[in-house]
Amino acid sequence: MDIIVGNRGFIGNGYTTRLKELDLDFFTIPSRQALQNFISDSRGIDIADVSNVVWLAGESMPMNTSTRHDLNYRNDFESLELFINFLSRNEWQGRIIFLSSGGCIYGESPYSLTENSSLRPNNAYGQLKLDQEKLIQDSPVAYSILRVSNVFGHRNKIMPGQDVINNWINCYTKGEQCKVFGSLKSYRDFINVLDVIKAIRLASQSIERNYIVNIGSGEKISTEELVEIFLNCTYGKIRFDFQHAREFDRNGYVLDVSKAKSVLGWNPEHSKTIHLLNFISRQISL
Repeated sequence: MDIIVGNRGFIGNGYTTRLKELDLDFFTIPSRQALQNFISDSRGIDIADVSNVVWLAGESMPMNTSTRHDLNYRNDFESLELFINFLSRNEWQGRIIFLSSGGCIYGESPYSLTENSSLRPNNAYGQLKLDQEKLIQDSPVAYSILRVSNVFGHRNKIMPGQDVINNWINCYTKGEQCKVFGSLKSYRDFINVLDVIKAIRLASQSIERNYIVNIGSGEKISTEELVEIFLNCTYGKIRFDFQHAREFDRNGYVLDVSKAKSVLGWNPEHSKTIHLLNFISRQISL
């Protein structure tokens, strides 16, 4: 059995749907309060029967987290700390699969970023992810840490400032201008949520433990290219509002995913530029 902490989010919803398709047993902990309740009485679950804890919980985003003192930051760190301590006290022999940020923890580099690249978070959200990584690594709990790039795919809920692709689709369908922050030469590594779900599933089955891997497309798409894709998909009807970069924005990054391929036997099969274009086309035509 696996426990999914944070199943209501974009990735969590997709992952639990996949587990249902495979007819696999899992238990969900959807909120901070549910987590505290579980630690208090375990809800009838014997923790010894749990193979993996998939940690997808989090209230923090680059838009709402500016310092370590912010409430979202403290809540996210303390929730993980609380659960790690619970697992440690029970001498749990399973593994925690933690989703970190491949886009916010590394320093700037014109080259593909490996797991050994310098770590210089460009915002408090990135610092939170590194603090959580260290918390896990310093504990006796086995782990798989997945540093995930910018995720795209169908979302039930679209948050302002999060996921530029779905925000632009949402603004376009509402007849609103789409905000473009920073230089058109800036670039990102976009990964399909289907490939993220596959990576989590492979990590849950892997005999390897205590590793960190990048989960991204391994390809960069510039803001200029993304604008051009949207212009083509909307026959030029989309309207853009070009603005200066925000404090937490960075010029660009692309992840080296060779370690994930080696350790997990994983490949980003749904994250090429053509997949991104097809996704945007489908969503706009709905």
